[in-house]
Amino acid sequence: MQKIYAVLTGIIISSALSAQLQLKSSIGVSSLPNDNDAICTPQCSTNYNFDTDGLKVGDTIPQFQFYTLNGTPMDAQTLLSSGKPLCIVAGSFTCPVWRGKITDLNTLVSSYGSQVNFLVVYVCEAHPKSPDTSPYSCNVWNPSQNQTEGVMYLQPTTYGARKATATDMMNNTCTCMPTINAPMVIDGPCNEFWKTFGPAPNNAYLINPTNGTVYCKHGWFNKAPNNMSTCISSLLSALAVKEPTVEPTISIYPNPATEASEFSLQGAEYNSASLEIKLFDVFGQEVMKKNLPPGTKSFKIETGSLVAGIYFYKLSNAAFLMHTGKIILE
Repeated sequence: MQKIYAVLTGIIISSALSAQLQLKSSIGVSSLPNDNDAICTPQCSTNYNFDTDGLKVGDTIPQFQFYTLNGTPMDAQTLLSSGKPLCIVAGSFTCPVWRGKITDLNTLVSSYGSQVNFLVVYVCEAHPKSPDTSPYSCNVWNPSQNQTEGVMYLQPTTYGARKATATDMMNNTCTCMPTINAPMVIDGPCNEFWKTFGPAPNNAYLINPTNGTVYCKHGWFNKAPNNMSTCISSLLSALAVKEPTVEPTISIYPNPATEASEFSLQGAEYNSASLEIKLFDVFGQEVMKKNLPPGTKSFKIETGSLVAGIYFYKLSNAAFLMHTGKIILE
């Protein structure tokens, strides 16, 4: 009965948030851009101030809809209507600071993934290779680190080219950074997100789900003295979001795997409701789903039909996301 009440309460709260949440007019794209759609050249300036440009703490964000690499739409209204805070981080492949902060982002996803929605927005390139100029200097600006690590890309001029560069980033073709463990969308053809929330190559926002306002803003994501974990903890405390009394745990063997992986579950929350596990590839595309009955202690996922690589799983019950993680297939 308590579990049913919790589920119904979650539905009621989510519905109430959806009805009450009023974001500003949409800046996003209403349909998936074509690969040959032109990209607007980002306006360059030497006077951009990442800390003060864009939205400010207390501002209501605009609605936006952008698309993942496989064309799945993601929008702010839906993400916030879940009742969870939304942490948005901008990323530019040629920005060494962004590449160096992916570990921080992954740590946050691991720590708060059941309570916060995370979203990476791939924006225009900060340091495109010559002859293209940086939007932040109006000159050719190729950091030596980019040359050493092989992250040398022109500023994309079509949506397809922007998607191709984003694909290389998600695939870590440079082998110079961690895999990104958060969903990613691509900024629109006229840099709609970058112009409204920036301009900046690696800024970040934490959004309050109750009213769609900016709770924290980082001109540079998680760069001292800014600390996104502190911001998230503060907002969760203000929202009175509580974690399960028993921390659920999960073990996987073997991992890396070839034909199958055995999942073993521990934790009181696992025993009282039906479960669902989903498997996603690095582009966020769902490749497998399995429903599990109440009381499940262990189960096997057959992976022989999947290509080798990194996959992410999400284990959830009817009320909330319970566990996320990574498995590797060889």
